[in-house]
Amino acid sequence: DFFDFKQNPQAPLVLPLHHRNPLLIVPTSGADTAGAGVQGAIQPWLAANGTTETFSVIYTSTLAPAVHQVTIDGTDHVMTAVGHTKNGELYQYKLMLAPGMHSTTFTFSDGTRTDTLPDNMASYPAPVVTPFKLKIGLSPGKALPGTPITFSAIYTSPANLAPTLAEVDIDGTAHALAPQGSSWKTGVTFSYTTTLAQALHFSQFRFNDGSGVYTFAESEKPTVNAILLSQSGVSPTSGASGTPFTFHTTYSNASGNAPTSALLYIKNRSYPLTYVSGSYSSGALFQTTIPLPTGSYSFSFVFSDTSQVPANSWADPFAPSTYAGPNVGANAKPLTPGTLISPSHDEDPDQLNTN
Repeated sequence: DFFDFKQNPQAPLVLPLHHRNPLLIVPTSGADTAGAGVQGAIQPWLAANGTTETFSVIYTSTLAPAVHQVTIDGTDHVMTAVGHTKNGELYQYKLMLAPGMHSTTFTFSDGTRTDTLPDNMASYPAPVVTPFKLKIGLSPGKALPGTPITFSAIYTSPANLAPTLAEVDIDGTAHALAPQGSSWKTGVTFSYTTTLAQALHFSQFRFNDGSGVYTFAESEKPTVNAILLSQSGVSPTSGASGTPFTFHTTYSNASGNAPTSALLYIKNRSYPLTYVSGSYSSGALFQTTIPLPTGSYSFSFVFSDTSQVPANSWADPFAPSTYAGPNVGANAKPLTPGTLISPSHDEDPDQLNTN
């Protein structure tokens, strides 16, 4: 009612972008050597009573910080430099907190300006510490269809309180966990066993000791698929140039089918694998032996069964991760079998570390 459509349009208002390099960065997994295994400013976000909390930030300035502190529930704590990263210096502070919900901020100053995380005038509503301890798990994490999968949790209450709620939520459906005993103060194992359809599943545990419901989330697992690869590796993990290296994996197929494709990938080059022994339904060994020149290598396996409808395939490990090894050279160092090479969360946001 008040806009004059006949008026001449005004020039657009364009504001220049203001680029400002932050003093503080939240660490992400794999971002750097000193930050290896550090994913997030607060680890863990949800913790059981008695857990040591780790508070971490990366300070980017080349100037020594005049202020380097984490504020927890209104109390300032001086953070300590623990190592250099490609983005700056990693600072940490560790302590155990009482049960309850806590608040956290980080404040650093290089003497000329001050930065605070989070930068929205608020605080992180974390960590959350439960009044009881809970150790969760499931087995197996990868399974063929029809394989029983057990979800378990060990509940310990320092106050010797029985839980009023104990359940596991699988793909949005809650299932009651059965206790194996009643010694709440020393620890009681709860479990639930089931079979799951072929899919990538999500699970989380919910417990309440009368003080409130706490949710402990698993990562995306278990994984149920008609093809699985296990016990993958290379032997030896190091050697001189020209050493024959044996790459091996165990293939399982719910239908008992032979693979229509069985490939080893070394630095993106494929090599066919040969059946050695075993049953396709319960586990068949495949391997190949290759001499390699001097260098550092990584490898992975990919199997397919196109006779299934739809066609099925499986990789070990899942891309973009690869297995490290072998190291080849005059003084090549051996590797721990099963060592993974994974991109950082910065390089691949879908690649998460749940340590």
